[in-house]
Amino acid sequence: MLAVHGLDATVGVDLEGSGLERDEFVRLWGRCHVEDDQPASVVEAKPGESMELLTQSITRGLVTANIGRLLMLHAGCVADPKSGRALAYVAPGGTGKSTLTRQLGRRFGYVTDETVGIEPDTLRIHPYPKPVTLAASPGEEKIENSPDDLGLLPAPESVHLHRLVVLRRSATVTEPTFTDLDLLDAVGMLAPETSSLAQLAKPLHLLAQIHERLGCTLVEYSESADVVEWCLAQLEAP
Repeated sequence: MLAVHGLDATVGVDLEGSGLERDEFVRLWGRCHVEDDQPASVVEAKPGESMELLTQSITRGLVTANIGRLLMLHAGCVADPKSGRALAYVAPGGTGKSTLTRQLGRRFGYVTDETVGIEPDTLRIHPYPKPVTLAASPGEEKIENSPDDLGLLPAPESVHLHRLVVLRRSATVTEPTFTDLDLLDAVGMLAPETSSLAQLAKPLHLLAQIHERLGCTLVEYSESADVVEWCLAQLEAP
C-alpha cells in the first residue's frame, strides 16, 4: 500500500488497475511518500485516471481528515529555512500561485502550492509538499512536477505563519500594488478560500485574531515575477 503524508494526516493510495505507474508516483510524491500499512482512509485511483486528478483526490482526503482541527487555506506557502517563518499567499485556482511558488521555492523552503494547514492555537503550519501542477509552457496542459525536479528547497522542520497575503491577478495591472486590508475586507477575501471553516471553534474570531497579530495584504499583479522581491522581503524583514 502506498501512503501519502501531508497536513499532519496520512491517506493510503491504491493504484491497482488505474494504469498509473508506482515508480512515477513515488518520484512525484517523494516528499510526502511514507510507509504506512494501516492509513485512516484510502484513495483509489480510477482506471485511466490522470495523475493530476489523483492529486486532487489525495488533497480532498487529507483535507477531510482535518475538518474541525486545522484552519485550511487554499494557498501557496514558502518558509525561511532558518527561522521557519512562513509566507502564505491565498488565491483561487488559476491565479499564479504555483508559478510564484516555483520562483520563491528556490530560495525558501517549499511548504505547499495547494493547501496551507494551520493550527489555530499556535499558528504552526503542517507542510503538504505535493507535486507542483504547472504547464511546461504557456498554453500547454498542466502536469504534475516533482519539487525536486524543480529545484525547490525542502520545508524547515518547524514552520509557523508569519505573513498572510491575498493574491489577485489581472492582465490590466501595469504595476503591482500592495494594500493592507482592514479586518472586514480581509475576512471577506479569506473566508471563501478556506475548507470547512465553519467546523472550527469560533472561526471568525480566529480570522480576526490572525489579522490582529499578523495583518493581511492584498497584492494585485499581472505577472508573478513582479512580486517575487516583495514576497522575499516579507520573510527577510524583522
